[in-house]
Amino acid sequence: MKRYEELAATIAAAAAILVGACVDEQAEDIGEEIDEAGEVDIANLPPMAPSRVVAEIDLANGSTVTFFAFDDGSVAVEERGSPKSNAIGTLPELHGASPLEIFKAVAQEGAEPPAALVADHQRTVARREARGQKSSMPEGFRVASIDGFLARDNARAFNNCTNNADWMNHVGSSPIGSNCPGAAGKDWYACWTGFALPDDSECAGVACTKYFTSGYNQLRASTCARAGTGHVRFVMGVKDDGAAAWSSWFDHVLHTGSFYYHWYSSGTDKDFWHLLFRTGDRLANWSLWLDDL
Repeated sequence: MKRYEELAATIAAAAAILVGACVDEQAEDIGEEIDEAGEVDIANLPPMAPSRVVAEIDLANGSTVTFFAFDDGSVAVEERGSPKSNAIGTLPELHGASPLEIFKAVAQEGAEPPAALVADHQRTVARREARGQKSSMPEGFRVASIDGFLARDNARAFNNCTNNADWMNHVGSSPIGSNCPGAAGKDWYACWTGFALPDDSECAGVACTKYFTSGYNQLRASTCARAGTGHVRFVMGVKDDGAAAWSSWFDHVLHTGSFYYHWYSSGTDKDFWHLLFRTGDRLANWSLWLDDL
């Protein structure tokens, strides 16, 4: 039995706190976070997990969405965005979508999806059905159908990550949007805005590396670098649940207004580690949630 199940009462109590917490402060984070010191040294990161690009789509706003397939059948999506562009990751319709559903939402209508995404989606649907859940994405949903969303000069322009209501929900209509899902259906989650990350001088060795080792098969992570000096560095790794050796997943350096979203989906349980720090005085927005469907 996973420890997050033992924290059900804490999650329920903290959910109410989180409703208003994601505005220029660190929000509560709920779930299991295990610090296994000595496993991953940031000066000597593990090798990258073998993967291949199965699709890459350039959006009209200048962002790029890339789809990856791993050797073990897992798949991942990366949204790489630039200042003054809307993030598809802020769309509530995509917060719980599978990589295949994200592909259908951003690809040209009628585009043939990669086989790896189709196979992963079939596993995801089976897990959803077993838990009585449905996709967050309506049938036929397409990002291009949202008026002005892919324009670079629209009124909601990303504004260097400083519009926190829009970071949480692109329409700003809810205090908790798709970057801060709350306890509903998430086995571990956190949502921070305007967060003062640890300085790189504090992160030698394993000091800033955090581990999530209960075993999860879906994950979504995002970060956006706000104004300031220096940069933000965001790194994550993965391994089979219970295995000894870690692999690196991605390693990004971000400057003002740039952002990344990542979705990961696997047919088997995975463990994850992450590292997030800064140089200079730059703040960041950041979210992470994990599911064991």
